[in-house]
Amino acid sequence: MKRKWLWLAPLAVGVSISAVAQAPVPYEHRYYDDGYQVFVGNGNLPRAREVVENALYWRPADPVWLQRLAQVAGWQGDVELSLAAWLKLAESDNSDLAWQRVLELAPATFNNELALRARRRLLRNDPGNETLVALVAAEYERLGRPEEGIAFLDDWSERHPSPTVFEV
Repeated sequence: MKRKWLWLAPLAVGVSISAVAQAPVPYEHRYYDDGYQVFVGNGNLPRAREVVENALYWRPADPVWLQRLAQVAGWQGDVELSLAAWLKLAESDNSDLAWQRVLELAPATFNNELALRARRRLLRNDPGNETLVALVAAEYERLGRPEEGIAFLDDWSERHPSPTVFEV
């Protein structure tokens, strides 16, 4: 009786080999991008977020998908996920846009430490921004670390002297 079905073995192997050869590619940017565009265009944010999360499964550090996750999560009101995505993007790409978004979202999650970090990062690119210097000093006070704030201002005044730094 075993011989009766033995002729199916080569057929089963052939079918499985052809199925593997024609299996879809796990990540094809065009398909994910098109799906994302369609869902966002139609206002279907939950499905757009699924597309983004699936794309990030295959490409976890892709800046395009990280930014899209941050945006979709923000549109959905998920501030913590949006902040986490912007932070990951800011740390990996060091972009001013991402750090600015981190700075905008950090207070909403009461993360003053992260707001301080973002302000200091933005201050490196704009050392003459006296308003930002004052905000960094105020952030140290808000965190209950005025000694560190004074040390920061002393160091900053040596490298970038200005009347505002002295006044703060």
